[in-house]
Amino acid sequence: MAEMTRVIGIDWATSEGGRALVELAVTGDGLRVVAVRSAVADTEPARLVAEKDVRAIALDIPFGWPRGFAKFMAAQTKAWSEPPEWEDFRYRCTERVVQIHKTPLSVAADKFAMGAWAWARIVHKDGLDRWVDLGTSDPSPSPSIIEVYPAASAIALVEREKPGAQVLALLVDRFELDVDGHQEALLRRRDELDALLAAMTAAIHLGHVRGSLLRDKAGNAWDVRRPKTPEERTAASAEGWIFFPERPESSS
Repeated sequence: MAEMTRVIGIDWATSEGGRALVELAVTGDGLRVVAVRSAVADTEPARLVAEKDVRAIALDIPFGWPRGFAKFMAAQTKAWSEPPEWEDFRYRCTERVVQIHKTPLSVAADKFAMGAWAWARIVHKDGLDRWVDLGTSDPSPSPSIIEVYPAASAIALVEREKPGAQVLALLVDRFELDVDGHQEALLRRRDELDALLAAMTAAIHLGHVRGSLLRDKAGNAWDVRRPKTPEERTAASAEGWIFFPERPESSS
């Protein structure tokens, strides 16, 4: 029997009921959906990192704020200061990189910042920071907790934005993904499909960590986009990093 490890994708939200989780089994035979859940407790990430066969957890929520925004807010508590440029206030370095697929919401200028607040609170309370992977350390922590952006992962993996059922069908075909009877649950809301895309990105990240890249049915190898330049690594250390899939042979 092929050795199995697990990867987890979580579509995060401020409230537990607004979240979704998908668990994938990763074996020598491929990827299989083993669980789909439509609510995720605050205690779940800490429980998962303690599970010995969980190797990667991917969350759809920012792990940090733009440096320009943070610097401005710190200065503003003392005196009126000049705001940074529009882009520096709104976007992190990683969000400018992921814009090749789709522009994310701004954690500095959108109400979903409260989801990032909720996640930061849990990371602090449960001491999860030791497992957070910003793409700046080698080797990566195990298990790794990474930030992902499912909309960018979907475009990278199936080449363009499509309705949820089409995205799922393409993932099943292209990666020989075994949904194991979970198709209806995966299409219940967009949240569950986003959790699947997060889990797929976690599986690709795991392939990078193991030095054995995940391959699709056509034999194409897939990796995750990590910080490449000194400037990107410095930014990732302060702001967080969005991991999204790429094919190394076609990457710039």
